[in-house]
Amino acid sequence: MNIFVITICAFIYLLLLFLIAQWAEKAKARKFLYGPYVYALSLAVYCSAWTFYGSIGRASIHGLDFLTTYIGPTLMAPISWLVLRKMIRISKAQRVTTVADFVSARYGKSTALGALVTVICIVGVTPYISLQIKAIGNSLGILMGQSSQANFPIGTDLGNLPLYITVLLAIFIIIYGNRHIDSAKRHTGMVAAVAFESFVKLFAFLAAGIVITFFIFNGFGDIFGQMANHVAPKNNFVLEGNQPYVSWFSFNFLSMFAVILLPRQFQLGVVENVNEDQLDKSVWLFPLYLLVINIFVLPVAMAGVLHFQGEVYDADFALLSIPLDTGRPLLALFVFIGGFSAATGMIIVETIALSVMLSNNLLMPIIVAIKPLKEKITKNANRSIFILRSIAILSILFGAFSYYKLIAQNFHLSTMGHISFAAIAQFGPALILGMYWKGATRTGALMGLCIGFAVWFYTLILPSLADIGWISQSVIDRGPWSIAWLRPDGLFGIDLPDSITHSLFWSLLANLSLFGLGSVYFSPSRQEEKQAELFVNIFKYSTAYESSVFWHGVALLKDIRQVLNDFLGTERTTVMLSRFAHKYGVELKENEMSDPKLVLYAENMLAGVIGSSSAKVMISSIVKEEDIQFDEVVGIIKESQKLISLNKKLQQKTVELKRATDALEKANQELIASEAMKDEFLYTVTHELRTPLTSIRTFAEIVHEHPDLSHEERQRFLSIMIEQIERLARLITQVLDLERFEGQGRKLDYQEISMQQLVKEAVRSLEHVASKEHVAISIAEKGEVAPLLLDKDLMMQVMVNVIGNAIKYCDEKNGQIEIEVQQQQNEVLVHISDNGKGIQVEDRIRVFERFYQIGQQKNKHGSGLGLAISKKIMDMHGGRIWCWQKDGFATTFSVSLPLHSANRLVYGEDFNSR
Repeated sequence: MNIFVITICAFIYLLLLFLIAQWAEKAKARKFLYGPYVYALSLAVYCSAWTFYGSIGRASIHGLDFLTTYIGPTLMAPISWLVLRKMIRISKAQRVTTVADFVSARYGKSTALGALVTVICIVGVTPYISLQIKAIGNSLGILMGQSSQANFPIGTDLGNLPLYITVLLAIFIIIYGNRHIDSAKRHTGMVAAVAFESFVKLFAFLAAGIVITFFIFNGFGDIFGQMANHVAPKNNFVLEGNQPYVSWFSFNFLSMFAVILLPRQFQLGVVENVNEDQLDKSVWLFPLYLLVINIFVLPVAMAGVLHFQGEVYDADFALLSIPLDTGRPLLALFVFIGGFSAATGMIIVETIALSVMLSNNLLMPIIVAIKPLKEKITKNANRSIFILRSIAILSILFGAFSYYKLIAQNFHLSTMGHISFAAIAQFGPALILGMYWKGATRTGALMGLCIGFAVWFYTLILPSLADIGWISQSVIDRGPWSIAWLRPDGLFGIDLPDSITHSLFWSLLANLSLFGLGSVYFSPSRQEEKQAELFVNIFKYSTAYESSVFWHGVALLKDIRQVLNDFLGTERTTVMLSRFAHKYGVELKENEMSDPKLVLYAENMLAGVIGSSSAKVMISSIVKEEDIQFDEVVGIIKESQKLISLNKKLQQKTVELKRATDALEKANQELIASEAMKDEFLYTVTHELRTPLTSIRTFAEIVHEHPDLSHEERQRFLSIMIEQIERLARLITQVLDLERFEGQGRKLDYQEISMQQLVKEAVRSLEHVASKEHVAISIAEKGEVAPLLLDKDLMMQVMVNVIGNAIKYCDEKNGQIEIEVQQQQNEVLVHISDNGKGIQVEDRIRVFERFYQIGQQKNKHGSGLGLAISKKIMDMHGGRIWCWQKDGFATTFSVSLPLHSANRLVYGEDFNSR
């Protein structure tokens, strides 16, 4: 493939990263960028070029043990919800910005520990960064049709491209990773770019895997079937003997440490975390990502073996080689972009984390300890720190590039990755145990880290130096001075399955042993005791820590302001001090002694810029400090806790008072509404009573004033008066019934009733009305219906009312009513359907309100209380009544009664106990 096309695509992709980062820094929709999905995608920076290319190579050579790189993090995911959450809480409280800063802060803000962790990270992780550059260089070689193992010299077209890409990445990191000297600030642009890269590499891997598996081959079955005929290679894809199980355990253990202790994982998982709620989704989204990106690893590894049929090829790059060899250059180019994305994402975040460590924990402590350098850097601290970190970024990247050119060509990607993992695992005892064991001390941590790092270097780095000819191979084969039990790959005569397992076992054994012995035999300083208490009990003290004071002495506010001005700038210092004054309700005066809490606050602000150990040194230089006993520290924290507890109780009382006030207000509103409803009810009742009374009075006057009326007319008027009197009586009865039901003055007289028989009785009582209105009524009984405990008279009233309404509003010429009675699960249903004019949807709920009448009802002279009474009766029985439209009918009223009515509480009484 043409190098010009490859170069253009690579630079366009890098430009796209610049644009995404720039948009994210200025984006208004920060809610999405701060959400759990972007956070989980950013954690997938764990999947570097090692995952994208190296997993396939490892699967081809070592079989299924490539999965250990992903099983470990998956097993760690539920545990990380506790461990990572605690790390995040500690980091926010103490403004920790790196792994080195975390370990340093835990052990009394030790400068020596911070520097040691930084050195281990740089030595251990630089080969890992060079691995990414190697992946870029080798993938370029394959795209150009040259061997991936070739070491293209600087000066050739291909040799220059990895260098140019390294330079562009350095520029990107300096712009978006070094724009804030306060490392505790979130790098929104960088996080957005890394999340985007995680999506790109996943999509590219899946696209290539699908094409190779289903288009070049005929699916999973075809690949596995063909592999069954390759006896020798297929053994690489199964577990055999005892050896793999030992390696599986060690590699899983290694990756569990790596997923939380690698500098890039700490940066994105802890420092860039916005709130702890992001962990809720990431604990399953991140393992899901690992699962999906590994679906095609084994099929592609087998496909490489089958496709190249014994030819010499680099198994690491089978994902790229197969599409290229089968005439699919565009897919190969997309795969290259995916691998390029995996590599650059890791390089960006790892370099940012290492550069902050290098400046804050190695260079800055040296600078602040040397007075001339300290004075020089504080003259323009912002610019000085920016230059310092920029130099650190360039040094790390070009150190990794040099390692790539000189050493990395001789190793597989997965091997280099595991070497780095083993180095990072050395932090495990000091960091993880330090969060849970108060007895861990600075001396123990120093001893453990030193011996662990030394054993790691001796057992893994020394053999690699022999492989490239820097030291004699005899040292590896026979041991130093021909002492066999000192062989780097067989210490003390013990041979373990592989070099990584061997190194991990001995380095962690030595590390843990000296860490424990040093912690037991050496007492901690008072500063260590204070930090140990805060780290171990962070969930107890995290809030109290902000208002606790661990310093006794004197310091002028103007001196504190000057130090903050030097490193934070005048504007930001003013904002931070104003925020402090507002928070604690104090007035800050320049020439007066500062509030002791302000010293701790200022130190925390500085820690985000120059690291916790250097911040401690800078604050100590302006403070005349008095000694403080550990018991006082605990007492201060406990006192703060008491204040916070009292504050919480006060807040709780306030909330309870507010609830009571709201409840009272609600009751008052309900009372007002009740009064209004009562007034409306009385008005409506009066109006309804007046209508028949007016009619009776009118016709009575006619009969009284016209004695000469004919007998027929007199009888007709008297009949009308009788009808109105009967209507008046019904209305009074219904009003009294409704009032009695609502006032719960009526107790139910339960009897065992067959609902089918009750319906039939109701229909018989209305036969003459139905016949008069020319309405045909049919009853459909669907299966057996269990008897119910009901108040028969009241339920008869409901049935008569609903069926009577159906008769009134049926079709005037050919009225049809269908009644269904059936039992469904735990209820008995009665559906009463008619073919009248129907009820509008908006009226179907309101018809159960008191005195509510729709247009068609007014013509029938209804009172508007029948359905309201029916609903009240159904409520009393624990049932329901509603209106809807059944297919083929205009209106359907349905009644539902529960089968368990016998066990129901009625007005606070259990029927069975009566």
